[in-house]
Amino acid sequence: MHCLVLSISLSVAGLNLHKCCCRGLIMQYPWNWPTILQVIGRLFRIGGEKTVDWTILHVTGTMYDVAEDKMNRKFCEQLRLESQIPSFVKGIRLQRMIAYEIIRLTFGQPFNRFAWVMNPPEKVQDYDSKLNQVLGSIFSTIVSEVTSQPDTDHGSTQVLLTQLEVCIPKVAALVKRNPNDPIWLNFGVNQLVEMVEDVEFSEEKASIG
Repeated sequence: MHCLVLSISLSVAGLNLHKCCCRGLIMQYPWNWPTILQVIGRLFRIGGEKTVDWTILHVTGTMYDVAEDKMNRKFCEQLRLESQIPSFVKGIRLQRMIAYEIIRLTFGQPFNRFAWVMNPPEKVQDYDSKLNQVLGSIFSTIVSEVTSQPDTDHGSTQVLLTQLEVCIPKVAALVKRNPNDPIWLNFGVNQLVEMVEDVEFSEEKASIG
């Protein structure tokens, strides 16, 4: 087996490796996701004859989480402002949640990291907590239901989206009380809105910073 070892800075410098390599391993994070997309693009080229397989090394409970959190927050805003979000979604929290889901699906993250925004970890070990895993799963479900709504600026869709936008911080507060509640395994967004109606929350927890 032959292996070519490159730094991130060299890997984004217009190399075409698709004819000699189909597997890649990223072991070091830069400070933004677009750089990693450039690295990944070295193997994805017209004319490639093999299935390309990339692995992004991530060690949970370490500085990898801290670096990823910073990368996610920057890329989230880029996705949101570059119109990668359905136009009928007006609320900024929902827009960011959808952007985080795009990031999750693009880079194979185990759960929607918008959980880290709504429940900021106090220490490195908290990034992969049960609470954040459950929150991330809930946010993925919300995104799935929101993006399956009729593409319209009127009627019941906008009513639901407005309700969801308001209740997102309340969801985080409610899940924090009991992240092991089986209700989080199977719910609908309308049911979620009703569940959190009387929940109090701290607005300062919901910053993108």
